[in-house]
Amino acid sequence: MADSGWQNAIRHSLSAIGYLLSANMNALKSFASQHPRLTTWIVLAIGMVIILLWASKDVGLLPTQLAALVVATVALAGLCVWIIGWEDDDESNEQTTPTNSTSPK
Repeated sequence: MADSGWQNAIRHSLSAIGYLLSANMNALKSFASQHPRLTTWIVLAIGMVIILLWASKDVGLLPTQLAALVVATVALAGLCVWIIGWEDDDESNEQTTPTNSTSPK
């Protein structure tokens, strides 16, 4: 049974979409490996804003109040990533700093 024209078109479209998704995923992976803290901030902020919007859906906030809460939530996510990064900086400093058991007199 021969493929009809529309089946062939769908097959080519799906292969093109797969290629684009693969290229986009590679770009995202590259960005995440080059900027881990920024990626963490973005992902954490998105999750926190989703939870904020879900929790405040029946509260009756004004749009400006909700916008202020979203901005504060994104800033808080950045602050969390920054504070967690302190520990990473301390660990990397400990690994690169040689320990000298004998001190000069």
